[in-house]
Amino acid sequence: MSKHLDLLDRSVPPGKMIIMLAWPVFIEQLMQIMVGYVDTAMVAALGIDATASVSVNNSFVFLTMGLILGIGTGYSVLVSRAIGAGRPDYAKDVIRQSMHFIMGMGLFMMFAYIAVFSPNLATMMNAEDSIKENARDYLRILGYSRLFYVSMLTTNNIHRGAGNTRIPMASNLTNNLLNICGNFLLIYPTRTISVFGLSFRMWGAGLGVRGAAIATSLACAVAALISFAKLYDSRFELAISLKDNYKFKPGMLKDALSIGVPVALDRIIISGGQMIITRLCAGLGNATLAAHNFATTAESICYMPILGFMISAQTLVAASLGAKDAELAKRYQKTSLKYAVGIMSFSAAMLYIFAPNLIGFFTKEPEVLEMAVKALRIQAFAEPCFAVAAVYGGVLKGAGDVRFSVYVSVIGMWCVRIMLALVLVNHFGMGLNGVWIPMALDWLARAAVFTLRIRSGKWQTAWKIKEV
Repeated sequence: MSKHLDLLDRSVPPGKMIIMLAWPVFIEQLMQIMVGYVDTAMVAALGIDATASVSVNNSFVFLTMGLILGIGTGYSVLVSRAIGAGRPDYAKDVIRQSMHFIMGMGLFMMFAYIAVFSPNLATMMNAEDSIKENARDYLRILGYSRLFYVSMLTTNNIHRGAGNTRIPMASNLTNNLLNICGNFLLIYPTRTISVFGLSFRMWGAGLGVRGAAIATSLACAVAALISFAKLYDSRFELAISLKDNYKFKPGMLKDALSIGVPVALDRIIISGGQMIITRLCAGLGNATLAAHNFATTAESICYMPILGFMISAQTLVAASLGAKDAELAKRYQKTSLKYAVGIMSFSAAMLYIFAPNLIGFFTKEPEVLEMAVKALRIQAFAEPCFAVAAVYGGVLKGAGDVRFSVYVSVIGMWCVRIMLALVLVNHFGMGLNGVWIPMALDWLARAAVFTLRIRSGKWQTAWKIKEV
């Protein structure tokens, strides 16, 4: 489980190297998607209001996740660059410095969730009164696990940057399986269950939406400890020790933030826009909000392989440029894109064809089902564009050319997606379709702009960090 790849082994064809890095991410994403489906269905069994009370918080959770992952990417890319430059001691120092970020950001997130946002977010998001209490409790309970959440996301990012995608896979598999088991026991009350014709009484806490939040928090804590402990495992090539010097180094933080802050801003812009979209859907009623959530969850099945190629491109480009081998970086960029677009085109066709089946897993409500299916079929046409934007975004992160992505996100999210959605929903009465059409156009625009940036070649010389 601790085996690392030699990211600069030129005897391995680019396609094979990409797949070796990507396949654990595929498995990880597959499990996350499956669990996301089951998790959503478990809450959906409690009714539309329960689904809406979780959905109204999701965009905020994604926003904070983007902030953590963004800055964590800075540490991940530094590790990859250090490996490419043949400086394992520097890579270990980066890992030690990441501990300061984990503690500081983790405590900040706990305070923000518990004291600031849980009492106010549902009202800010224009939620109906019937779901506000559950929505507040859900976010507050999640808040108690945010230190573990920050640790899990950051340490998994570091392992990926070091060329080991199997440890994050194991961590997330544990997280997902424990989450499902916790949901099963904590959401529903004690009830009679029949399995293969045998009936028996199954204990349940009957905590509803609160039970879902507790299960998520406990599972996150265990998964975080797994990934964190692996950083101290002697079998890890970049293992650190509790006896090491953890003195804070402002220069290294500056290096990490020079990559991480633009990435975080990119994700915050996207997630902030998603919060506006969620608020817009909430104003259309709980049925529309639930349909939006179901469609978003169902669409995630297309993202499974693409995120693997994105992470592979980011890691391999960073290591290649760290070794000052721009030609190798270009080979990884082209091969990653070819695989991603091919697979995504097939996935998009399946998404369009099986949209009713995917949404039918969550709900049988005719109105909700119809809205969600239409949304999915609109987005299916834009999925290949998402593949281009995601892979090229990974290339730019690995190259250190991250500010460009921020500019693209601002224009795509706020000028295309949000402004057009407000017009289509409020002035043309297009409902949920008016939200998802601009989403598809946003990905089309991003793909075109990122392609022009890659073809310009500027990303190959964008790196500004001096430490490595």
